[in-house]
Amino acid sequence: MSHGIVFAVSLLILTMSCKGDASCKAGEPMTVAATVAGENYCGAVENVIVNASGGTISVASSNDNSTSVNFGFGDTGDTFTIGPNVPLSFQVDTSAGTWTAAEMVGSGSLTVGLRTPSSASGTFTFVGQPLTGSTGTKIVENGSFNVTF
Repeated sequence: MSHGIVFAVSLLILTMSCKGDASCKAGEPMTVAATVAGENYCGAVENVIVNASGGTISVASSNDNSTSVNFGFGDTGDTFTIGPNVPLSFQVDTSAGTWTAAEMVGSGSLTVGLRTPSSASGTFTFVGQPLTGSTGTKIVENGSFNVTF
């Protein structure tokens, strides 16, 4: 099974379980912060899934404005760039639609700055392509995350 399919399923599961919390602050534990289409985003991390057999870490975050930023990356290595057979995918959901960047669609990168056996933090940026019913691209810049698992 390709990394893209594994991530797509993980992100769908994560997205369905997000509830949202606007009380987070960028850089604090269990937060994801970014600029999403020019708007500041700070989401509380709702779920982190470590798939040891698949070698991936999936993160789901959301805020009270019905926006979620979700992503998955390899559990080894420090720098990932969207491409064939690269364990990296992103998804942003808003009330207007869903956009994704993974294996063969969109573009993006993620850098893990710190990784321990029970946590990871780093930065990311991506350009998501629209899924069915969504239009245009969604640019996510200046992303950062700090998660424990």
